[in-house]
Amino acid sequence: MAPELMLSVTIRNEEEIGRLEETGIPWNRVIAFTGVAERSVEFNRAIHDKGVFTILGTLGNLDKSAEAEETRCISALSKKEQIFSPQIGPSKLPKQSKL
Repeated sequence: MAPELMLSVTIRNEEEIGRLEETGIPWNRVIAFTGVAERSVEFNRAIHDKGVFTILGTLGNLDKSAEAEETRCISALSKKEQIFSPQIGPSKLPKQSKL
């Protein structure tokens, strides 16, 4: 494997963490896709503690919520600990008056 290669790896639970660890792929080459459902703060913290950035898919759910509730859903997400990069700290989402 190219040492500079980053891999997006599906990690939605402890079992998938274990499977990744069994592969020998270094954690510093991983971006963790945590699925399309929000994970617990504790789960995301465990991934972040390994120095791994997490990403969450919405499959349009966030867009639909934003349309229905304007910017409240974006504001709520931006205040949660889950939106965090271990390399750069909490995300700073731009403020928008309307989506």
